[in-house]
Amino acid sequence: MTNEISNADLLKKLEEINSPDERWTVFSRYDERGARSDSLAEHHADIARFQLSADVPKEVVILFETAKNVYLYAWYVYRFYPIAEHQALACLEMGLRKKFPGGLPTGYPNKAKPNTRPTLAPLLRYAIDQGLIKNEGFSGWHSQVRQRARNRVQFEQIESNGQSNSLVQEINLNNIVPNAQDLDYDFVSILEETLPGIRNSYAHGSPRLSNQVLGVFELVSEVLAQLYPRAATFA
Repeated sequence: MTNEISNADLLKKLEEINSPDERWTVFSRYDERGARSDSLAEHHADIARFQLSADVPKEVVILFETAKNVYLYAWYVYRFYPIAEHQALACLEMGLRKKFPGGLPTGYPNKAKPNTRPTLAPLLRYAIDQGLIKNEGFSGWHSQVRQRARNRVQFEQIESNGQSNSLVQEINLNNIVPNAQDLDYDFVSILEETLPGIRNSYAHGSPRLSNQVLGVFELVSEVLAQLYPRAATFA
């Protein structure tokens, strides 16, 4: 059976434990410096920028730092990525549970008695309903609002030119002010629907494998920033 499994998915040989996972050879990093091979230093910087302050309960900070370390060591074992994401979501659940140490009142979820051991989904729902987690607290919401505003203005300009072949007037997209329609984007409801599902898929066993998990670390840190004021900073 082991012959059917890639060597990259087996226990590393002792002499290879400090070697990057071979899958890193197919990935490149692209930014203002252009395309280039990724490096351990940049990989470390990607995760090191997420920092939680002492305002967050110590147990939650430790779990978050553990998830960061797992992400870091995914440089050597690529399949650590889903484990890091799972740990980050477990940290989120712990942070929410610490915020409501007495559990949740009747109705979260729909039960006839209080929920004394709530899971991630009802904890998120309750925190949102209590106004502790808001759209404005997420960088992803602000990015989406800006993009919606740009798309709207560009569409309005094209419409104003009708069916003519005249060139579209250049617009300074950075100076566009979002209107009520642009702001009407319910980011927290999307999180409520997606994050528990991701966590549950890992908890029950999943073949999910992706290195695109930094977004979850960002979301977790931003939720904790709202639950515990001044909770998250970025170096």
